[in-house]
Amino acid sequence: MSRPAKTVRMLLSCFLMSAAGLVPAAEMSAPVRVIEAGELTLLSYTVVERLWTGTWRSVFWTTTHDTSDAAISVLTREAARLGADAVTNLSCFRDGGAWFSPEGYFCSGLAIKLR
Repeated sequence: MSRPAKTVRMLLSCFLMSAAGLVPAAEMSAPVRVIEAGELTLLSYTVVERLWTGTWRSVFWTTTHDTSDAAISVLTREAARLGADAVTNLSCFRDGGAWFSPEGYFCSGLAIKLR
């Protein structure tokens, strides 16, 4: 299965679970660390990927969750899937349900590989 197809499948399942208010127990523990931006120098890591804001689709649709902890757990699982060691520049917002996204918490950040 191609990477875009896997990403679409994962996002669809996150959306459906979010809409149903379900977060699997496996997503409740963070597999990678969340590091504050001030703790790192620019030379101590490389960016693997910008999570949840890398495409034009994020303007119209984002995956929201009932709690910020659930949103962070899903974000860190995606970072782990990409091979990242940590997430930095983490930002979480309460989305009021604009456009096509249901009301809930949305988080974004940088998946990074530590040097």
